[in-house]
Amino acid sequence: MFNFFRGEVEMEILRGCSRDALPNLPKNNFDLIYPDGDHSYHGVSVDIDNCCSLVRDGGILCGDDLEIQAITAMLRLR
Repeated sequence: MFNFFRGEVEMEILRGCSRDALPNLPKNNFDLIYPDGDHSYHGVSVDIDNCCSLVRDGGILCGDDLEIQAITAMLRLR
């Protein structure tokens, strides 16, 4: 993704543990967030909760290696 958009958009790749890094980022500041963190139910739930406050209205929260049933169940609990 970084190479695809190089020079066209402002993009930064942050490396580190998502549970440590995400809470320190500015709220409502991102158009797109793609966390690649802990793939457990609890880890994904924490990442989604943290990312929802970071992405701007109309922004995109991406993910991979997820089970749709687990994400649907987590969203129902919110």
